[in-house]
Amino acid sequence: MEKMEALSFDNSLRLHKDSILLFKSKSYPSAYFLSVIALEELGKMLSLNNYIFQECAHSKKERRSLYQDSEMRKFEQEYFDLLHGNHVWKQLSFFSYTWENMQDLKFLDNIKSRKLEKEKQGSLYVGLKKKNRSTILDSRVHSPLKIGRSEVINQITRVNDFFVIFSIGKLLGFYGVDNKLITRQIRLSFYKDLTNNWTRLGVRARTRINAWTRYSKKERLPYELRKKISLLGI
Repeated sequence: MEKMEALSFDNSLRLHKDSILLFKSKSYPSAYFLSVIALEELGKMLSLNNYIFQECAHSKKERRSLYQDSEMRKFEQEYFDLLHGNHVWKQLSFFSYTWENMQDLKFLDNIKSRKLEKEKQGSLYVGLKKKNRSTILDSRVHSPLKIGRSEVINQITRVNDFFVIFSIGKLLGFYGVDNKLITRQIRLSFYKDLTNNWTRLGVRARTRINAWTRYSKKERLPYELRKKISLLGI
């Protein structure tokens, strides 16, 4: 599962970078679609990270006993069915496992109401509205070309903010992920690449970075940590 977690992280980063390239080419609907998929892959990674953490809380003997339990096997099957097939569940996972003061309740409402999922699908296909899985024949035709630039900016920024805060937290030692396949990628160059490719920063991410900056000025931090903060330019 550690490999799946790392591959989900890598795939999310790839999709995120591709969405930025498409945005810069003014292909806004495609950029939006890829960015939401990148968010879902992050949700998968974060959910797997939590699953692995919970599993490690048990001894090897306890884990063997759990694997032999039919109810546990049923739960595991249902969990991985959700992980691979339920897009809204992965969107909720992204929201649930991000840091509390980075969470946007309006965005949560968009996930719960399936608005995000509908907008994701709408960024790909021309079609008519549906109600209870039936097509409304006299509804207005929807076109992906109606996806606006500002909508795409907000979505890409949401994903980029996660990567930026995650990388800063890891570099400064505030965050940890027990997956060497992920942590070995988080270097200063990783952070610089993120901020160079996408210069926008959300309000919540900026607030978090400012809090870290105030903390670094207030506390007597070790030289190595002060050096990292200086190199990050926060």
